[in-house]
Amino acid sequence: MSKTNNVRVVIAHYNEDLSWVNNLNYPFWVISKHSLPLETLPNKGNEVSSYLEYIIKNYHELTDITVFTHGHRNSWHNGPNIDEYINEIDFNLDYFNINCIHCDRCDMYLADLGDQEKAYLDPHKEIIENGINIKIHSDKIKFRAAACFYVKKEAILKHDLSVYKNWYAWLMDMKESSGISSRVFEYCWHIIFTGKHIDNYLNF
Repeated sequence: MSKTNNVRVVIAHYNEDLSWVNNLNYPFWVISKHSLPLETLPNKGNEVSSYLEYIIKNYHELTDITVFTHGHRNSWHNGPNIDEYINEIDFNLDYFNINCIHCDRCDMYLADLGDQEKAYLDPHKEIIENGINIKIHSDKIKFRAAACFYVKKEAILKHDLSVYKNWYAWLMDMKESSGISSRVFEYCWHIIFTGKHIDNYLNF
């Protein structure tokens, strides 16, 4: 997909320096919770609530590709600066996790769920299963961490708007910490958008 196609970068922001967004080749949309204390509505669920908020508000007007990312320009889970990488993406897949690209850790970055990750996911995976009509097996999941990815409009629209609204409501009602609720989605974004338990772009 060429850079002339319909792409928007959605940034979940808290207190990061966003000067890097001016380097992007694409329009961007910032959802900032800078003035909101953590675990205070609607600042729950970390980046997940921002991503879902964007989908809900723009469900009927989505661009061909949406890039969902954090507010920092670089971090342990990025290879290059995120703006530089986004500007180079071909966007030829339905879904792709953009973390840890062009770095030595890529081959090791596809991770199984350990006991702690399963303890986060298993009590809550039904909320995801009910939305996508797929039984989630935590023993089969291989995921890429940090929840930064691009996804095609068609993959988002596979699920009804009510599904995203229900997930958002669950995040806001969640009694456990955002560190847990966000991980439920972190382990499952690739399942949500591809239907596959293994987040391995080489298999797409």
